[in-house]
Amino acid sequence: MTATIHDGSYETIPDSASEGLVLLKAFLPLLDSLNNALPQIRTFVVETAKFVINRDAPVTLEELLEMLEMRGKMLQVFRHDVTRAWEIQGESGATVIFESESTTQFKGDDVQVKVAEMNVWELRRDGRTSALKLSEARCWMDPSAVQRRAKEVFGKK
Repeated sequence: MTATIHDGSYETIPDSASEGLVLLKAFLPLLDSLNNALPQIRTFVVETAKFVINRDAPVTLEELLEMLEMRGKMLQVFRHDVTRAWEIQGESGATVIFESESTTQFKGDDVQVKVAEMNVWELRRDGRTSALKLSEARCWMDPSAVQRRAKEVFGKK
């Protein structure tokens, strides 16, 4: 088992970095996108991928895509600023762990809400291509600031 650490944003991950960190660099902007990145997301995940926020029930890929579509309708800004990422390589794949700060801004609002996050992505090899793909994403964060701002913004209308 080997481990790699990257300090700095995902944009600064070199193309020569470990495979899991390169996947982070390519995939996170698609997850953050507010436009038509949804079809491209499928190329980075296994069909049975699960997405878990805090201790909530896992969300399927189809449910996640619906949530991202709704997010695109409600937000004018959404992004993750990664401060540090680690990759631990294993026999059947890798685990990518990263600290980030998400920024959320609702349409028609001038306030950006920032939330600290910790993420763990489990990656496994695709049997057909042998490329790493996301099989499970776990995120820990406190969404209360975004929820509070949503009530303030949408309570006005």
